[in-house]
Amino acid sequence: MATDVREFLGDLDSGTVESVLGKVLSAVAAATIDHDGKGKVVLALEFKRIAKSSNQVLCGHKISYTHQTTKGDLSENVSGETAMFVAKGGDMFVLQQDLLKKEQGQMFPFKDVPV
Repeated sequence: MATDVREFLGDLDSGTVESVLGKVLSAVAAATIDHDGKGKVVLALEFKRIAKSSNQVLCGHKISYTHQTTKGDLSENVSGETAMFVAKGGDMFVLQQDLLKKEQGQMFPFKDVPV
């Protein structure tokens, strides 16, 4: 299997990265048309293991963009970090998958559900 990119982007910073990326793509595209110029959007991801005994990574994410304006250009960076679980094969999830698969998708057996 491979990491589901749509789900992964939606999980980063609780959906903020996906939302910001959509707005940035639209702004850069519009400015490119409006000012007959160029634009650039970069999504950079950096991974760091949280602890030696952990199957989690800290995913640093940074969106950088530049586009032309009437009198020059505009650039901005938006960054953050999100902890992700890494399953066998490298698939990444915001929630630990082996807990979700117990008891037909429930985290706890019905008799052990906290009240």
